[in-house]
Amino acid sequence: VLSTYLQNYCDTCFNGVYLMLDSFLKVYHELPTILADEQKRTYLKIVRDEMELLCLYLKQFHDVIEKLSCEKTLTLHLVVPYK
Repeated sequence: VLSTYLQNYCDTCFNGVYLMLDSFLKVYHELPTILADEQKRTYLKIVRDEMELLCLYLKQFHDVIEKLSCEKTLTLHLVVPYK
């Protein structure tokens, strides 16, 4: 049993990749205990440091999306106009 759940990818959620990878990183060191042998071979190919860098990059987009996705607060003034 993992300490937290793994987020599945959701293609209707724009920042779904970040949420999925971030949940994977949270349980990265726990996974070998529950994976089958073939899954472990794939798992060993994953470079955690590179995944952390990717998550740091994607987090910037996630944070902006969260800030702009308020339902009861106007956020249009936060958007930088594209010219």
